[in-house]
Amino acid sequence: MKAVYNIEERTLTLGGIVFKVNNFVRTHDDGTRSLDKPSDVIYPIVNGQYDYKRPVMPAHFPKGKWHITSTEYTEDPTFAPVKIKTDAHQLLKVWTLEKDGTYGKETEEMVNDSGYYFHASWSRTSLGCGILETKKAALKLAKLCEACLQEGEAVDLEVI
Repeated sequence: MKAVYNIEERTLTLGGIVFKVNNFVRTHDDGTRSLDKPSDVIYPIVNGQYDYKRPVMPAHFPKGKWHITSTEYTEDPTFAPVKIKTDAHQLLKVWTLEKDGTYGKETEEMVNDSGYYFHASWSRTSLGCGILETKKAALKLAKLCEACLQEGEAVDLEVI
Protein backbone atom coordinates (compact mmCIF):
# COMPACT_ATOMS: atom_id res chain seq x y z
CA MET A 1 0.00 0.00 0.00
CA LYS A 2 1.20 3.52 -0.68
CA ALA A 3 0.89 6.57 1.55
CA VAL A 4 1.51 10.08 0.25
CA TYR A 5 2.44 12.84 2.69
CA ASN A 6 2.10 16.29 1.12
CA ILE A 7 3.87 18.68 3.47
CA GLU A 8 2.61 21.83 1.76
CA GLU A 9 -1.03 20.67 1.72
CA ARG A 10 -0.65 19.22 5.24
CA THR A 11 -2.23 15.91 4.26
CA LEU A 12 -1.32 12.23 4.46
CA THR A 13 -3.36 9.93 2.22
CA LEU A 14 -3.47 6.18 2.80
CA GLY A 15 -6.06 3.72 1.51
CA GLY A 16 -8.20 6.55 0.15
CA ILE A 17 -8.39 8.21 3.58
CA VAL A 18 -7.00 11.73 3.94
CA PHE A 19 -5.52 12.68 7.31
CA LYS A 20 -4.69 16.26 8.33
CA VAL A 21 -1.02 16.51 9.34
CA ASN A 22 0.95 19.49 10.65
CA ASN A 23 4.71 19.81 10.25
CA PHE A 24 5.37 23.26 11.71
CA VAL A 25 9.02 23.18 12.77
CA ARG A 26 10.54 25.99 14.82
CA THR A 27 13.97 26.93 13.40
CA HIS A 28 16.47 29.72 13.76
CA ASP A 29 16.18 30.48 10.03
CA ASP A 30 12.50 31.43 10.32
CA GLY A 31 13.02 33.24 13.65
CA THR A 32 10.93 30.83 15.75
CA ARG A 33 13.78 29.03 17.58
CA SER A 34 16.08 30.97 19.88
CA LEU A 35 19.83 30.44 19.87
CA ASP A 36 19.94 31.86 23.39
CA LYS A 37 17.91 29.29 25.36
CA PRO A 38 19.45 25.97 26.38
CA SER A 39 15.92 24.48 26.36
CA ASP A 40 15.68 25.19 22.62
CA VAL A 41 18.74 23.05 21.76
CA ILE A 42 17.79 19.89 19.85
CA TYR A 43 19.76 16.68 19.36
CA PRO A 44 19.52 14.19 16.48
CA ILE A 45 18.36 10.60 16.69
CA VAL A 46 21.08 8.29 15.36
CA ASN A 47 20.54 4.52 15.25
CA GLY A 48 17.47 4.86 17.46
CA GLN A 49 19.20 6.90 20.21
CA TYR A 50 19.57 10.60 20.90
CA ASP A 51 23.11 11.80 20.12
CA TYR A 52 23.67 14.31 22.93
CA LYS A 53 27.14 15.21 21.64
CA ARG A 54 26.02 16.80 18.36
CA PRO A 55 23.29 19.46 18.53
CA VAL A 56 21.35 20.23 15.33
CA MET A 57 18.69 22.63 14.12
CA PRO A 58 15.46 20.65 13.56
CA ALA A 59 14.21 20.28 9.99
CA HIS A 60 10.99 19.31 8.22
CA PHE A 61 10.16 15.68 7.53
CA PRO A 62 12.53 14.74 4.68
CA LYS A 63 11.04 14.54 1.20
CA GLY A 64 11.57 11.35 -0.74
CA LYS A 65 10.52 7.70 -0.79
CA TRP A 66 10.45 5.93 2.57
CA HIS A 67 8.48 3.23 4.39
CA ILE A 68 6.20 3.13 7.39
CA THR A 69 7.92 0.41 9.39
CA SER A 70 6.00 -0.16 12.64
CA THR A 71 3.80 1.28 15.36
CA GLU A 72 4.57 1.81 19.03
CA TYR A 73 1.85 2.53 21.56
CA THR A 74 2.82 4.97 24.29
CA GLU A 75 1.45 7.11 27.12
CA ASP A 76 4.10 9.79 26.58
CA PRO A 77 2.01 12.95 25.98
CA THR A 78 4.40 14.12 23.26
CA PHE A 79 3.47 11.10 21.12
CA ALA A 80 0.36 9.46 22.66
CA PRO A 81 -1.39 7.32 21.91
CA VAL A 82 0.85 5.85 19.17
CA LYS A 83 4.01 6.54 17.19
CA ILE A 84 3.78 5.48 13.55
CA LYS A 85 7.43 4.90 12.75
CA THR A 86 9.21 5.37 9.43
CA ASP A 87 12.68 4.77 8.03
CA ALA A 88 12.98 8.42 6.88
CA HIS A 89 16.28 10.14 7.63
CA GLN A 90 18.32 13.11 6.48
CA LEU A 91 21.68 14.77 6.94
CA LEU A 92 21.65 17.82 9.22
CA LYS A 93 24.48 20.20 10.05
CA VAL A 94 25.92 19.92 13.55
CA TRP A 95 26.13 23.05 15.71
CA THR A 96 28.62 23.93 18.40
CA LEU A 97 27.44 24.61 21.95
CA GLU A 98 28.36 27.60 24.05
CA LYS A 99 29.52 27.08 27.66
CA ASP A 100 26.06 28.07 28.90
CA GLY A 101 24.45 25.26 26.86
CA THR A 102 23.02 27.46 24.11
CA TYR A 103 23.58 27.12 20.38
CA GLY A 104 26.93 28.38 19.15
CA LYS A 105 27.72 28.25 15.43
CA GLU A 106 26.65 25.96 12.62
CA THR A 107 29.52 23.72 11.46
CA GLU A 108 30.20 21.80 8.25
CA GLU A 109 29.96 18.44 10.09
CA MET A 110 26.89 16.42 9.13
CA VAL A 111 24.90 13.86 11.12
CA ASN A 112 22.30 11.41 9.76
CA ASP A 113 19.14 12.25 11.75
CA SER A 114 16.27 9.74 11.90
CA GLY A 115 13.25 9.19 14.13
CA TYR A 116 10.72 10.85 11.81
CA TYR A 117 7.28 9.62 12.93
CA PHE A 118 3.60 10.40 12.56
CA HIS A 119 1.80 10.91 15.87
CA ALA A 120 -0.68 13.05 17.77
CA SER A 121 0.71 15.57 20.26
CA TRP A 122 -0.18 18.18 22.85
CA SER A 123 2.19 20.50 20.97
CA ARG A 124 1.29 22.42 17.84
CA THR A 125 4.92 22.33 16.69
CA SER A 126 7.20 19.49 15.65
CA LEU A 127 10.88 18.60 15.57
CA GLY A 128 10.26 17.20 12.09
CA CYS A 129 7.57 14.58 12.68
CA GLY A 130 4.13 14.75 11.10
CA ILE A 131 1.62 15.71 13.79
CA LEU A 132 -1.83 14.20 13.22
CA GLU A 133 -4.80 16.41 14.03
CA THR A 134 -6.30 14.13 16.71
CA LYS A 135 -5.50 11.05 18.77
CA LYS A 136 -8.41 9.32 17.02
CA ALA A 137 -6.77 10.01 13.64
CA ALA A 138 -3.44 8.66 14.90
CA LEU A 139 -5.13 5.44 16.04
CA LYS A 140 -6.96 5.08 12.72
CA LEU A 141 -3.75 5.54 10.72
CA ALA A 142 -1.93 3.09 13.01
CA LYS A 143 -4.61 0.42 12.50
CA LEU A 144 -4.45 0.83 8.70
CA CYS A 145 -0.65 0.48 8.76
CA GLU A 146 -0.74 -2.47 11.16
CA ALA A 147 -3.24 -4.33 8.94
CA CYS A 148 -0.86 -4.04 5.99
CA LEU A 149 2.28 -4.86 7.95
CA GLN A 150 0.68 -7.92 9.61
CA GLU A 151 -0.13 -9.28 6.14
CA GLY A 152 3.50 -8.83 5.13
CA GLU A 153 2.63 -5.91 2.84
CA ALA A 154 4.99 -2.94 2.70
CA VAL A 155 3.62 0.51 3.46
CA ASP A 156 5.45 2.74 1.01
CA LEU A 157 5.63 6.40 1.97
CA GLU A 158 6.19 9.19 -0.55
CA VAL A 159 6.85 12.59 0.97
CA ILE A 160 6.33 15.51 -1.38
